[in-house]
Amino acid sequence: MRIFRNFLRTIYYSKRLILKDNLIELFKFYGSDKYVNHLSMYKILESLLNKNDCKKILEIGIGGHAIEDENFSGNSMRALKKYYKCDVIGLDIVDKNFLSNEFFIYTGKQTDKKILNKIINDHKKFDLIIDDGSHFGSDQVLTFNHLFKFLSQNGIYIIEDLDGAFTNKFKGSPKLEKSKNIIALTNEKVFSVYSQFITYKMYKKKKLSNDIDSIFFFNNSVLIKKSKPKKKIRDKYLKETLSQFNKRYYRKGKVNKNVDGTITFNFHRD
Repeated sequence: MRIFRNFLRTIYYSKRLILKDNLIELFKFYGSDKYVNHLSMYKILESLLNKNDCKKILEIGIGGHAIEDENFSGNSMRALKKYYKCDVIGLDIVDKNFLSNEFFIYTGKQTDKKILNKIINDHKKFDLIIDDGSHFGSDQVLTFNHLFKFLSQNGIYIIEDLDGAFTNKFKGSPKLEKSKNIIALTNEKVFSVYSQFITYKMYKKKKLSNDIDSIFFFNNSVLIKKSKPKKKIRDKYLKETLSQFNKRYYRKGKVNKNVDGTITFNFHRD
């Protein structure tokens, strides 16, 4: 009876995959819990990361814990590889080299900079990084700070299961310390999305980045999209008054005075 149910299940999901080839259906098919725990986020991911632009994915936390069984490990990695048709790299604290015929597998802690650097040296840049590892608050912060710079331009960084970030028992911080709570850290980095509009003094004070395109906060996860470095607006233009702004545009011939006395700004002229 169980074999028959599994056979029907395979046919059902195979049909849906053919009719509707999307990441959520693939998570369901391969038995990953991401479509349950992080449904909204992964629906957005499909629109943010084009299939043709994704060449390498790094997932921290392969699943299955200590179980050496392919049915309990690498399920989300299989879905990602099927959807994006790219190389998938996995890091886990437990040896999962029995999956090395499907993926690039590394064993170690996500806080071990030696193993992180080994992965970076081997694969250079990533288009998608998913932290589904220890779920310890301080681990999430350390890994993000170390790996974000190795995202490709327009790459995506995801951190799942953030409840630990707010508790002492999971090395988080109820006091919202940025060194232990990834939401406290990324919340401040929201200003980085608008870095071109921030004065140099505030930019340095808040330790902002100029290569963050957007940040999406969800109930139990966060997604950060990288951008190419943004060209900053000069401080004197950020601080000028409306009167100074008008005079500058008059002086540069970028304001047209109409017959009826009104003015039109010509923003398209150099």
